[in-house]
Amino acid sequence: MSKSLERLRELTDNLSAYPEVTKGDGYFEVDMEKGSCFGQTFYEEGNITVSGFFNSKDSRCKSHSHMEKEWLIVFKGEMVLAKDGKLMNIKAGDYIVLEPDELHSAEFFEDTKYVAITIPSTKDWGNNGRT
Repeated sequence: MSKSLERLRELTDNLSAYPEVTKGDGYFEVDMEKGSCFGQTFYEEGNITVSGFFNSKDSRCKSHSHMEKEWLIVFKGEMVLAKDGKLMNIKAGDYIVLEPDELHSAEFFEDTKYVAITIPSTKDWGNNGRT
């Protein structure tokens, strides 16, 4: 690898912990116990919603549940998900299915990107009033 590419990698590896987005750009921010989480709904039709999420390094999602069945598919980074008193490492290429009303939380020890698919459709991502 050339020296300029190595230098570029050095610089980009140390960028801020979250992307530069605002709610007005179609993104929403999720209320976190620690750190940052941004999401964007990619597809919503009938009984399904597909949304993408970015969690910053060292962020933590407080314990919560959803009315919907939820598939989480990690494509960059890793999350440690807690449910039923167990901790599960979910890395890039892994997925987990959460049943409706299943209490869970997550920690992110590196910048992480993942997709959430919900059935029935989620109409209120980013609504801090969720349980």
